[in-house]
Amino acid sequence: FDFSGLSSMSMVVSGTVQLTSSSTMTLTATNGISLGDSNISGFETGSGTVGAVVSGEATVNKMAGKITSESTNLAASDTDTITLYNSRVIASSLVMVNPSGASNCQPVVYLAAPTLGQVDIGVKNIAGTPCNQAYSLSFLVIN
Repeated sequence: FDFSGLSSMSMVVSGTVQLTSSSTMTLTATNGISLGDSNISGFETGSGTVGAVVSGEATVNKMAGKITSESTNLAASDTDTITLYNSRVIASSLVMVNPSGASNCQPVVYLAAPTLGQVDIGVKNIAGTPCNQAYSLSFLVIN
């Protein structure tokens, strides 16, 4: 279909609309793309454990996911450095990393520095007590 001669187009359905492409699908609009009050679902997700293969490193090649720390004894006020390898990451990526699970301490992410294929993550335990078990971090990569 060629809709180039139209100033607007509307499609109303009572069921599911599925758009499929064998390569890249691009949506562009001068004033942005509105999803209204709809949620966004279907992100590719994955998980990994730091140190499962190489100490201080994890690999999760997904847009979003969860990593579990290698450290099970992060002292109060101590820091941890994690390298997350991820093929979705480029130097200009916006990578959001948040603590998502720690029962007895307070890990805070103070660094999420993307470069091609990886994110260097810095974590500090700001609690007055040590982490005596692994903590989890959730991440989202936006390009």
